[in-house]
Amino acid sequence: MKEGSVILASFPQADRKIKLRPAVILKIIPPFDDYLVCAISSQIHNYVEGLDILIDESHVDFNYWGLPNAGIVRSGMITMISTEIIKGRIGELSKETYLQVVDQLIKFLRN
Repeated sequence: MKEGSVILASFPQADRKIKLRPAVILKIIPPFDDYLVCAISSQIHNYVEGLDILIDESHVDFNYWGLPNAGIVRSGMITMISTEIIKGRIGELSKETYLQVVDQLIKFLRN
């Protein structure tokens, strides 16, 4: 797996429950090769302008990201996970979309 891969993982939620959900690998963290990831949500009504990325049928990555429906890459919903909780790779984002996710997060943190 690499940066920009779309995976399924047991993702910790704000209420501390664990939910199997899709996520995007942002960075592989040495020395143990843990993954910094951001969640993907199908709850499009939770879209945050300037932070989230909408991937719908009109987006160039829609056919490659491995999900059957539209969703949002939640750039603000990030965590670090270990390899053991990753259930598999289901797709990927293009380099351009991956960089857009990272840039949105950086801009958000700087403001």
